[in-house]
Amino acid sequence: MVIGVSARATAVVVALLGGCDGAGRAPPPGDGGARADRELVEPALLVLESAPAVTLAYGERTELVVRHVELDGVRPVPGATVSIALVGRANDSTLSATERVTDADGRARVTLVAGGTPSLFRVRLATARAAAVHVDVSVSGTGFGRLRVRVRHRGARTLDERRVGVVLGETCPAFPWPDGAPSRWTGLAPGSDEASVYGLPADVPLVVLAEGLSVRGTGEGRYAVVAAGCADGVAVRAGEVGDAEVEVRDLPLDVSGRFEARITLRNTELARLARGEIVAGAERILAVDGGAARSLLDALERTLRAAGADDEADVLVARRRDGMLEAALADDLARRRVGPVTDLERIADEARRWMSAFALEGVLQVGREGTGRWDSTSLVLLGEEPGDGRLELMLPAPSLEGRWNADPTRAALRVEGVGGVLELGRLVRASVEAVVGASGAVTVLDALAAGGTCDAFESFVHETGELSALCDGRCARNACKAAFERLWGGAVERVEALSARCRDLWLDGAAVFVERDGDLVVDGIESALGDLQARWTGPTATSGERLDAALHGWREAP
Repeated sequence: MVIGVSARATAVVVALLGGCDGAGRAPPPGDGGARADRELVEPALLVLESAPAVTLAYGERTELVVRHVELDGVRPVPGATVSIALVGRANDSTLSATERVTDADGRARVTLVAGGTPSLFRVRLATARAAAVHVDVSVSGTGFGRLRVRVRHRGARTLDERRVGVVLGETCPAFPWPDGAPSRWTGLAPGSDEASVYGLPADVPLVVLAEGLSVRGTGEGRYAVVAAGCADGVAVRAGEVGDAEVEVRDLPLDVSGRFEARITLRNTELARLARGEIVAGAERILAVDGGAARSLLDALERTLRAAGADDEADVLVARRRDGMLEAALADDLARRRVGPVTDLERIADEARRWMSAFALEGVLQVGREGTGRWDSTSLVLLGEEPGDGRLELMLPAPSLEGRWNADPTRAALRVEGVGGVLELGRLVRASVEAVVGASGAVTVLDALAAGGTCDAFESFVHETGELSALCDGRCARNACKAAFERLWGGAVERVEALSARCRDLWLDGAAVFVERDGDLVVDGIESALGDLQARWTGPTATSGERLDAALHGWREAP
């Protein structure tokens, strides 16, 4: 069944929609939409009663007729001025007038006279109260043909819509296209890669332009051209259908700008290594000292002598000769399930958890030439699980130098050999200190002294008569802290060795530029964890000391 639609009814629908092209959408910017400098206080309709497209031989005339009516489509609007203009390259074609006043029935008429030059253009008719209507015009002295255009997209961007336009010419212009080229567009139907353009002058050189559009929001500003292509050397024969193919490629993004950026690194294996080195360093000292009990009693002796209590220290030495005192302390620590290594492990485990993910934060400056520069602002710990929070390290964040190469066409930021000095040992020590500070302790030794070992040792000294006479509670605490100082020194020695082993941090990989609003200006930079590979380098670094990394950036407001 064929349903007929009158030209008048079609024009009413077009006017209500604000003027649509062949793709069923409002005209893009520059396509002759409603005037931006007027307010439609009382909107009305401008109905095109003559044909919406005409083909004219040289010198031929045609009358264009519009009717101005109220929104009900019936009541005429007499005495209104209709502005009439040629849009595009009309060459020597002319209008009988550029303004007409509607008659009592709301009609206005104008005569279009074709020139003697092949032309493709539009006539635009508009009033103060209605959206403009257009008439597509083709002028030729050799007849007219139809062109079937196939559009192929070569690129990574998502195209919401595609369209083609035809202009007279022999060579493709550079994008952005010159003003008025083309004066009209034909949209591709959804899911199709072909469009037909009718009424083209025959036997003259034609250039076919194609665009891929990103659509955001509504209104005239909703369209942005994000891909474009062109084909020249095209022509049609009178009464026949020609073929053309246009390849559209993604247009370069504007990558220049300052981005607040964060490089997140998953450090799980190295965090475990660091935790192990801390504990191993303490255990080595304990092995040299002969165990936790002997280490604590040795520290007690040193504390007494440092306080000038040499007589008490000599008594302690005498009491220890048979080994009974040391054995009793060892049993007490075992019964309470505490010891210096246990307390150190508690802090090392918490530092490992926070070190499992850390981030470099800073500003990434990308220039128009596509190169980037990173300026670090802080180094933070992010924790083992998402949402752990953040602990900012009192450690200079490294400047990362290398090749930050932005590729506007591929919408990617390539990170090639970017690195800076970030000694692993310093990172581990700073992580431990950050964890200790978050717990409320002033130093690592204060945090260790607040653990179970020093409580147990103070109780043992108080409850052992031969010791309580030599040392009070404060003395016992100081001795315990001194024992931890020796153990922590052993841990630091192992941790510092990590700095020689892994001194520099390097990054390689790629991140994606994000452009959300269709204006071809990059809004952000994103990469998933693992898109970047980070590695430590140093005299003894191994391939196992690699990190997964991700880069996220947000454009700073201009």
